Amino acid sequence: MYRESYGTRQKQRKQRLEDAKKTHPAKLCVVPWPDFCVYPPLLEDDHYPPLIGRFYRFWNIYISPIQRSPFADVALNGTSEMFSEVVMEAVIKFKWDKFAQKLFLYNFGLYLIHAILFNTIVSIESQIVPSPGDKLGWKGPLLYIETIIPMLFLIQELRQMSGRWQNYWSSFFNYFDLASFVLPLVCDLMVIVGKEPPHSLKSYAVLCVWINTLLQARAFAGPGKFIAIVIEIGKKIITLFVTLFVFILGFANALFVLLRDIQPLDIVQEYNGNIIDQNTGQITANVSLFQTPQENTNMWERFDYSILATYFFLGIGWDSVTTFNPDPALYAMMVLFSFVAVIILLNILIGLITEVFSGSLLVGRQAWLRQRAELIAELELFMLSPSQRQHPDWFPHLIYYEAHLDTINSWKRKLFMEEMGELDADFVRKELKIVKDELHDELKELKGMVGHIRLSVRNPFDGGNIGHDRSGRSSMVSV
Repeated sequence: MYRESYGTRQKQRKQRLEDAKKTHPAKLCVVPWPDFCVYPPLLEDDHYPPLIGRFYRFWNIYISPIQRSPFADVALNGTSEMFSEVVMEAVIKFKWDKFAQKLFLYNFGLYLIHAILFNTIVSIESQIVPSPGDKLGWKGPLLYIETIIPMLFLIQELRQMSGRWQNYWSSFFNYFDLASFVLPLVCDLMVIVGKEPPHSLKSYAVLCVWINTLLQARAFAGPGKFIAIVIEIGKKIITLFVTLFVFILGFANALFVLLRDIQPLDIVQEYNGNIIDQNTGQITANVSLFQTPQENTNMWERFDYSILATYFFLGIGWDSVTTFNPDPALYAMMVLFSFVAVIILLNILIGLITEVFSGSLLVGRQAWLRQRAELIAELELFMLSPSQRQHPDWFPHLIYYEAHLDTINSWKRKLFMEEMGELDADFVRKELKIVKDELHDELKELKGMVGHIRLSVRNPFDGGNIGHDRSGRSSMVSV
């Protein structure tokens, strides 16, 4: 009986706990931007001739939409500061849950098929094109499917170019989009016409496909925040990278002038030895072996190789100059480069990256929301039909969202700190001094009142009861 009642109470307690987890204090809020997601009505081109008007309308509605919602304009052309607003995060979450997530997963799944097919075709066999008289075999159907998919993606990229030509090239991600579609497509077309793609082209195509696979996943919170932080760090330290590049370029030019006239035969390795008779133990002959000079034996003969050799000084070592005869000018340059580049600039780079990373953690979510909003805007413009963009459930007049009280309080504290940060420091200092002086005067007044009360009230242990003096006359103290 006791066990049953105890077990019942445990179940009831767990049920109440689960119910408490489902409920939380929150407020129903509304996005204070009416029609922020609403697209304008479709174009009417009555002022053009019938044929030109139809083509103009078809192009500006279906191919390169020029009518955008305020959200699409902000996502594609707005500043990142706007994405720190709570209401903007609510709008992005509403769109992502309503329709954008399904469209993105469809797009991302199609890209994964493209990546898997291309990497399979170029990785299993070294030579893709069969020998004369042979057929492609199992690679034939995969190759034609792989050719169609990047063509579809490339058409989408061309549509984005026509709609936002200037802003398109300012996006870091669009370059990898184009490279991951164009390079594999070139390889596929070369195989179809019977030419073997160069290994360098295939290798760079595979690399771009893999990198863009990671970049495509930026719509999700995990990889998206990491990619946003890396991009923010790159933006902050670009000046130091430029300084380091100019420094390497200067040393490469100086060493090129110093070492270019040295012949490769003067710096090749030489190995001397003896041939010994195993029976008598006597030396029968002397042997000298020389390393055959190659094109890169003296990397300082060419200026482009000099840049590469100087870059190797940062991490790989000094192999390109260790075979030269001792030269004070060369050693002085090596010491100077090691001190300035390796000790000073690289340590500054490490410290700067650490500082920027700590600050980027705070804006990482904001930058990621900007990336997701841009993806949603591109899906709206180039994946939805004009009638779908007029859907009232997907693009409502007002958007309501639920805000937790903890989030509201945190946002209020943030606004208060921002307002306090905008105050003039001298003004705050003067106000604090005035308050301090007023408190000091009030404290003096209180001390005087306390002293007056102590003098007016008789000590009960100093002769008789309270309220009677020594002559027996009663007195009353009014406090």
